[in-house]
Amino acid sequence: MRRNLIGTIALGLIVSVSTTSQAQQSPGDSIHAILIQYDINTKQCWTMHAHKQLRTYKDAWVCADTGIVGSLQAAGYPYMDLIELMVAQHRVIAERADTKKITGIEVLAQNAQMMSGIDAEIKRRNFVARRETEEAYARAQAQSDAQARTQAAAEAQARAFEQMQAQASAEAEAERRAALARFGAGLLAPTVTGSFGESLGNALGAYGGR
Repeated sequence: MRRNLIGTIALGLIVSVSTTSQAQQSPGDSIHAILIQYDINTKQCWTMHAHKQLRTYKDAWVCADTGIVGSLQAAGYPYMDLIELMVAQHRVIAERADTKKITGIEVLAQNAQMMSGIDAEIKRRNFVARRETEEAYARAQAQSDAQARTQAAAEAQARAFEQMQAQASAEAEAERRAALARFGAGLLAPTVTGSFGESLGNALGAYGGR
């Protein structure tokens, strides 16, 4: 009267494990242990039903499902709404069987159909979650690349400005030295008819107003 829940719920662990940081303990191990125990309990409950120790389908499924919602929720399973749906559907199928609206074969078929739907929904959610994660990573990478380009451009501009300042300072220093050289050359050059002393004396005299 059951379909292997371990494989179905384990699909949800893809998201549960991937969104847990490395610093935290992964919920995968504890959830897997819960599913193993659930599988054991389910076998025991349906064996008891087969031996008339649990008389109704409702009794069998209550026996099997007891504690599964709280345990998975405490372990951090991401798709608790689907687990709650499964348990609720078990009650609906059990009521149909106990009131003779469906046969035991139909119980198996309806339960299998319900679990297949949950399988499909978990796969869909995992796909969406992976796509959103990939898109978020791509956006973050693009933003990081843009920031890196902006930083590189700013650094290049700063280097160019520094080079311009250095060049301007070098040109100013060269001009200053050239001016000093020209000034010195003018003072030291002798006149055509006199010596250096006469030239300097004439220059100083001219400066003094003589």
